[in-house]
Amino acid sequence: MLQRIFVCLICVLVPILAALPASADMRLGIIAPEEGAFEPLGRQVLQALSVFGEINETAFADMVLAPEGCEEGAGAEAAVSMVEAGVDMVIGFFCPETIVEAAPILAASNIAAMTIAVRSEIVMEEPRERGWPFFRIAPQANDEIEVIVDTIMRRWSGEAFALIEDGTIYGRETVEAVRLALEELGVQPIFVDNFRPAQEKQFGLVRRLRRADATHVFVGGDRSDVAIIASNAREIGFDMQWMGGSPLLAADGDTPLPDGVMAIIASAESQEPRALDVAQAFEARGFASGGYALAAYAAIEIAATAIQLSERDEEPVSIVLERETFHTVLGPIRFDDDHERTGNQYRATIWQDGLFQTLDP
Repeated sequence: MLQRIFVCLICVLVPILAALPASADMRLGIIAPEEGAFEPLGRQVLQALSVFGEINETAFADMVLAPEGCEEGAGAEAAVSMVEAGVDMVIGFFCPETIVEAAPILAASNIAAMTIAVRSEIVMEEPRERGWPFFRIAPQANDEIEVIVDTIMRRWSGEAFALIEDGTIYGRETVEAVRLALEELGVQPIFVDNFRPAQEKQFGLVRRLRRADATHVFVGGDRSDVAIIASNAREIGFDMQWMGGSPLLAADGDTPLPDGVMAIIASAESQEPRALDVAQAFEARGFASGGYALAAYAAIEIAATAIQLSERDEEPVSIVLERETFHTVLGPIRFDDDHERTGNQYRATIWQDGLFQTLDP
């Protein structure tokens, strides 16, 4: 099993392994996508590992990587490979399906694990109830709702705003949660609707919004759909303000995201002085420093520190993760009793000149 996993990633592993000087007897496991829509995110973890090896004298003696297939059975297979390899900690996890299958297997061997990306509330319920050593550096979905509602209340107060969603689990749940939270505050949208995603044109949806007199629209959908809807509105001459959630933090599709679109996304910005140095190290190698790059780097920093302290103090990695504050490229990171990262990482941003620029501190 392990042989097959290593073979399928050999082209990526060779330059990364060469860049990492072995020192302490630390074994890191990485479960991340190597193909499909999430492949660029998995690649960023490997790139972060390479940059970490260049910058730090202390690195990992061994890495075990398993592809994250996001389909039934793949998460269990990846977790078993980590147990068989005897890793000290596992990071990655971009799919909820992987966590559901992998978390109990890793917990049975007392292997601490951490998701970089999955934000769904439900994936942490069983680990929390059963006391499994599963942690999340990614922001929580409820944090996103909180900032969406706050931004609508502060920036769109008194405006005729609409809520629309694409029928996916994310879109439906996000828009419904936002609607209910606003209702509790005595505020209601002028229009609520859903739309069919992945269409080349969305003029019909835009006209429905126009007939409803909506001037500001929150879209529970992905980046490509928001780009098409906003572009179609501009083609017709409708002046609307658009806002989306975390799915907007993705690559452009055939239609680029227009300037002026707002997004509530988890900020990867850091006030740490070395954050710029790390970002420049990514770019010097031709790697993108946006997306999950710095979050992956921070997860690797946490893993390295936790494993070292675990060996020094002769206690499980999970105990160290529960106890310590970790000084990372994203700033200090600490986990609460539910193994969630403390603090709300979401920020209101606006897409301008090829990047998301923060609107609020």
